[in-house]
Amino acid sequence: MNIVESRSKPGFVSAKSEASIMAADVVINPTHDRMGNAGKLGAKRRLLSRALEYRNRVYVSCSNWEVCGDSKRGGIQNVTDTLHTIYTSGTPVSGAQIADGSFGFAYRSWSLSL
Repeated sequence: MNIVESRSKPGFVSAKSEASIMAADVVINPTHDRMGNAGKLGAKRRLLSRALEYRNRVYVSCSNWEVCGDSKRGGIQNVTDTLHTIYTSGTPVSGAQIADGSFGFAYRSWSLSL
């Protein structure tokens, strides 16, 4: 995500990074934690999943976030909608929540037509 900058007009930090990412049909961003600043993240995700010419593209963000143990702040972390996200052609895709975090993990399922 750090190869994209700005919220109001997101763009790549270099032409080389843009060429590399935009050549891919699927961009996977494994994160160590749920990230904040939803407006900035949404802008970046829309850019990274933007359709190109004749092909749709997909951005997938998946976080490894403990939902059953104590967090560093001393409490249990709640499952959130932004824990896992999928965007296709610049638009967020809704998924089904299969496991709600009560057993220590959250699992979601999506179905995409590209």
